[in-house]
Amino acid sequence: MLESALLILGGYMLGAIPSAYIVARYLKNIDIRRYGSGNAGATNVMLHVGPVTGFTVGIFDCLIKGALPVVIGRLLDVPLGAQVAAGLAAIVAHNWSPFMKF
Repeated sequence: MLESALLILGGYMLGAIPSAYIVARYLKNIDIRRYGSGNAGATNVMLHVGPVTGFTVGIFDCLIKGALPVVIGRLLDVPLGAQVAAGLAAIVAHNWSPFMKF
């Protein structure tokens, strides 16, 4: 039970990392939300920072932020419902990050 709760919380925290914002701020010293669509996402990074950087952010968002909590849950042999909840928590946190004021 504790493993499941920690997995879901970890998925949420990992998903909440605003990777596109961090990369754009670090590489170009820009707030990516003020450019293009205003979305802090991989496509906006691709257009305003560079295609390779945007593609890398997209891969990071999918494989690390999205899939890693589920893979860790599978390795720890937590119940399937907790694995699904961890993945959904990562998606929710990615879309409405507390670090970006939801």
